[in-house]
Amino acid sequence: MPERVFRLVPKGAVHVGTWGIGREEVLDYIPSDTLFSALLVQSLRSQGEPAFLPGLTTPSAGEPPLLLSSAFPYAGPVRFCPQPAGGPAAVSDDELGKAFRKARWVSEGIFHALRQGRVPKGESDARVNLVQ
Repeated sequence: MPERVFRLVPKGAVHVGTWGIGREEVLDYIPSDTLFSALLVQSLRSQGEPAFLPGLTTPSAGEPPLLLSSAFPYAGPVRFCPQPAGGPAAVSDDELGKAFRKARWVSEGIFHALRQGRVPKGESDARVNLVQ
């Protein structure tokens, strides 16, 4: 399935939260189910029936009709992804290691490096970003 990346630019403030006993919090991303609902409602308002709905109700064999991730934060041209599960095991206990362990979001470049078991070091540090 081809990958498409969309940059969402809200017209105003967006407040997304979770609720439950002891779970009330504001999220720093938009979950995929919330994003799907917003796309569906907006499509219904503008077109009457979403163009993607027939593919969802009568999917073809083999491939899902739609894969949608959560909407993650970005800063200028830098897109951020959640820290990979397990975190950066290869990072030593120096200042860089502490920054990695505290970071909730990492730049897309760091994300792909960590998924491959690599840790950006040296010159690449100036080209990558962490968000804590």
